[in-house]
Amino acid sequence: MNFPPHDFEELTVIMQQMNLGELDLRVGKKSYHALKKMVEKPQMVATSTIVELSSLVTISPASLTRLAKLLGFHGFHEFRQVFKQSSKQSIDFYSRQAQRIKTNFDSSAKSIIAQQLNSLHQNIDQALQELEESEIEKIVKLLASKRRVFVFGHQQSASIASLFTYGLCLIRDNVQILGPVDYGIATITGQLQRRDLLVLFGSSPYSATTMEIASIAKQQECVVCSFTDSKLSPLLGYSQHSINIPTEGDYFINSLSATNVFVEGILSMVLMELKEKSVNKLKRHEQLLQQFNKKN
Repeated sequence: MNFPPHDFEELTVIMQQMNLGELDLRVGKKSYHALKKMVEKPQMVATSTIVELSSLVTISPASLTRLAKLLGFHGFHEFRQVFKQSSKQSIDFYSRQAQRIKTNFDSSAKSIIAQQLNSLHQNIDQALQELEESEIEKIVKLLASKRRVFVFGHQQSASIASLFTYGLCLIRDNVQILGPVDYGIATITGQLQRRDLLVLFGSSPYSATTMEIASIAKQQECVVCSFTDSKLSPLLGYSQHSINIPTEGDYFINSLSATNVFVEGILSMVLMELKEKSVNKLKRHEQLLQQFNKKN
């Protein structure tokens, strides 16, 4: 690991290694929690002076400087540059994607589709190589056995969260989207109870709303399972279980095609785990559809 970290992603890795006990930097408890807050909200660091930030993360300016130097930086100013870089990347993520496509894409329709398929295969292959089968089995058992399951995805991830919720609702009870977001984070996280299962979908650039919900869910002792995009994802710090699926592709937003493949596979495994219960639930759904169709 590089000290100082070259970019925000390397800083995130350091934070994750500290979380797992794989790295001992002799950071005090207050400074550790302050660093965690800063990694969760890079925009806060990027736009604050050292005095403003010290108030927000509840450690002194001197402690912030010591923390920066412990990580290998010359001082706070150099430390903050890493967060400014992350903030800029988040702000112009979509336009940079679009510019890259304009520069690199062949104009042929077949060529464009072929490039997308190639990216899909690469994303699935990488996810499968890194995936531990035992982790999938644990997630499937949780999805089948937990009394209540909530699902959340913000912005682009809302679509895949909706698909996942619909499929799971067809084969078991007590499944719902966490929200709506318009009600505010305090209201929607108030739906969560201890030991509920929360399934999160999120990839770079990570939504501040998703990160806040993940943090609160962990504090409320929910079981958190995340579908995210890499080992560098900050969602992993709040998740007991996770599946990392790359979202690379020639698309102006994240490519969620590979995530969709995993979602369909996992839902099929949950159906098999539930056995006759899932089949009976589907039959009940078919009966309700038939009744509805007769009325119309």
